[in-house]
Amino acid sequence: MPEPPDLTHHTAQLNRIKQHWVSAGRPPVHLLHGFTETWYGRRKQVPVLAERFTVIAPDLRGCGDTDKPAAGYDKRTMANDVVALLDRLGHERSALVGHDRGYRVGTRFAKDHRERVDGAVAMDNIPPCHRRDVRRASGPDGLLVLHVPRRVRGKGIARDVRGVCIPQCGRLCQEERSDVVNRELLGFLTGCNG
Repeated sequence: MPEPPDLTHHTAQLNRIKQHWVSAGRPPVHLLHGFTETWYGRRKQVPVLAERFTVIAPDLRGCGDTDKPAAGYDKRTMANDVVALLDRLGHERSALVGHDRGYRVGTRFAKDHRERVDGAVAMDNIPPCHRRDVRRASGPDGLLVLHVPRRVRGKGIARDVRGVCIPQCGRLCQEERSDVVNRELLGFLTGCNG
């Protein structure tokens, strides 16, 4: 399948590894992929989101064209890879959209750097944590949960908490139902300013 148009590939030495990412559009939204995936798993979101946002879709440590060091696969180190990327790009704040492992990295990022989170989206992953942990990890503005197969309800987690059930969909909702995922992402991220 061809790459989306207007996509730029980048690499840089950040947090002691060579990181690869693609970018398009503005203000910043970071798409963090799941286990064994790469940025390419977000190819159906990049062109849609890039019409309104700067989309940054890195290959996380150990995946794709990013280095595969022997160590550093704990979520804090991987979250610091994302911090280094934000710093390199001059982004003070960003929305985080994570799927599977990517949301766990995003959760750690938000717990350690809450002031840099403009909003958080969990796709097919509800971190096993207490409500106060979700509140700390969701950023001040909001949390959108795109999850299969049940609705998620939250009160007091963030100003805007939404749970969206995507029926008849497997584990890769961004692939199988990109129409629903893209619509929900655009609606939720509208308030994010970077």
